[in-house]
Amino acid sequence: MLVPVFSKYFINENIEDIGEDVLWAIGFLTDGENKEIDYVLEESGNKEFMIKKLIDCANSNITSYHVPLTRILGNFATSSDIITE
Repeated sequence: MLVPVFSKYFINENIEDIGEDVLWAIGFLTDGENKEIDYVLEESGNKEFMIKKLIDCANSNITSYHVPLTRILGNFATSSDIITE
């Protein structure tokens, strides 16, 4: 239910003011079983865009993004082979 709302804010080009909070929310939502990650990626509307946006955030100079991004990427990395492909 909240994923489309987070995705809407995440898609905005200038998310510096709320970006860290959105990333933490995505990190918490993707913690757990593979179905949570599937849900977040599917409900974002465009999982390729979501992954690209996460990579863009990782490449940014905004250091407050690094910890929540590490959590998200860790959640992805410890998921099933289908998700990590």
